Amino acid sequence: MNSQKIRIAYHESSHAIMALVCGQKIQCVSLVGNEAYPGFVKLENTRPMDAISEIRICLAGGVGESLLLDNTIKIAIDDFDRAIRSVEYLLLSNPHFAKRAQGLIDPGLEAMVDVENPLVRACIADCIDDCVRFMSRLKPLILMIAEELLSKDELGGDEVSRIYSSFVKQLQSKSN
Repeated sequence: MNSQKIRIAYHESSHAIMALVCGQKIQCVSLVGNEAYPGFVKLENTRPMDAISEIRICLAGGVGESLLLDNTIKIAIDDFDRAIRSVEYLLLSNPHFAKRAQGLIDPGLEAMVDVENPLVRACIADCIDDCVRFMSRLKPLILMIAEELLSKDELGGDEVSRIYSSFVKQLQSKSN
């Protein structure tokens, strides 16, 4: 199996999982994209998405990919740009978020050197840390969805939701 295709499957599966966690409905997850976007997740536009959810969904792809491959987080540039725009929006429009951000520390990551605002850098780094903690527990689910995706190249939203729900039920039964 092509290692790049596996990486993309992990990436898109992770976006899909975080979208479901954030209450979004998935239309499809696909490995049949184009040169610019070799894979994608298409959400149903049935409910509005808050900025925090958008940030988490954007960052989850690179986080999930790194957890399963090399522990080096590489956020795709378009995902990174969307996350930055959402953080900037929250800093301007949400006083609670802006106040919380004041307590965050800019880690000075080289990968974010082009992001001028240190508060934005600190918020993105904090969100990435949250995603790592959360997605670490979901590695088996990422693998399940990615394996199914690799076998079919495209999954409908119902298929992804079924795998997700089954995994959640297994976790719940283990905790009881």
